[in-house]
Amino acid sequence: MTMAGFSQLERVLWFLNLGLLPVLAFHLWKQGLHRTYRFFWLLLLLDLIEGVVLLPIPSNSTAYGITYVVFESLKLVLFFLVSLELCSNTLARYPGIATVGRLFIQVAGVLAIGIAGGIAAAMGDTGGPYPVLTMFFTLVRSVMITLAVLLMLNTLFLAWFPVRLSRNVARFLAGYVVYFSARALVMAGLTMLDPAFTRSLSAAAMIALAACMIFWLFTLRASGETAESVSGITWEPGLDARLVAQLDNLNSSLARAVRK
Repeated sequence: MTMAGFSQLERVLWFLNLGLLPVLAFHLWKQGLHRTYRFFWLLLLLDLIEGVVLLPIPSNSTAYGITYVVFESLKLVLFFLVSLELCSNTLARYPGIATVGRLFIQVAGVLAIGIAGGIAAAMGDTGGPYPVLTMFFTLVRSVMITLAVLLMLNTLFLAWFPVRLSRNVARFLAGYVVYFSARALVMAGLTMLDPAFTRSLSAAAMIALAACMIFWLFTLRASGETAESVSGITWEPGLDARLVAQLDNLNSSLARAVRK
């Protein structure tokens, strides 16, 4: 999160988010959840460090641009790792499906980077004041949109199938869908939308991010790791049992295929 060119409202929201980052990171550590959500926990710390480091640097300087690109690149890697971590956590009871899901995320991530690199190379120098940043945003936007689509597919899978989850995983996923989608929308809008609309989108996204962090502060507890909930929508009587049987069969088949 950076505040280059922010309005007064955005600055207030930016400092609110910056203040919530260490509070949430400490809360996860105190509850022992930084081990379960270790890459997300590292993402919170990196967000905090980025905000503190960039705060005194003039936003129109080369140093700011370089520092921003370095931090955003590191965060892109962590977003990717959070996606893999979330796949493992939501499908912990189905290791065969989880393994294939992680492989799918890895392949999709590589393809997204390759496609974005090709687009950036084809664009060449667009004549803008910051061609490197334009190419960088193209790459980040492609990866973030890809990860957002994969997150939605994971959510739809859990909405259809009755999967047993810890309450923490269910609550984390509920918040992370909003949290990540808000960040992906802002990143997509940086170079594609009118600046005035982007500012409104940025403010809305920061409100969403703050709401998600507050939600996690009140809902993620060490006790939530052992308490269970079941995902999925009950479509009709008896369907849950058939879906569970399908999941078990699919998991067994994929586990055997992976071992070969």
